[in-house]
Amino acid sequence: MLHISPLLKDYSRLLSVGVPVIELCIAVLLFIPATAKAGMTAGVSLLLLFTAYIIYMITTDPNLPCSCGGVIQQLSWKQHIVFNLFFIAAGSLAIWMGRKRNTKQ
Repeated sequence: MLHISPLLKDYSRLLSVGVPVIELCIAVLLFIPATAKAGMTAGVSLLLLFTAYIIYMITTDPNLPCSCGGVIQQLSWKQHIVFNLFFIAAGSLAIWMGRKRNTKQ
């Protein structure tokens, strides 16, 4: 689907390989206690970028197909954005709570 996106078509090959690699790296970071904070920050940042991309795309063409799978496929675009914003907020809260906990020790 990236190859038909007017914003990302020039980078579709790079993104189709790069994003899954980045996601796997983030997952590894999350499993290592010393790098978990960096992994959480990277994960929230990636989701924030994706959500910004979705918002941009639906404001330019509201009739976009969704190539999502599972339960997310059943969501409307507005619901998808709310879903993402919930997890951005949850991740941001986790980062903030982690910082607050580290300053108390």
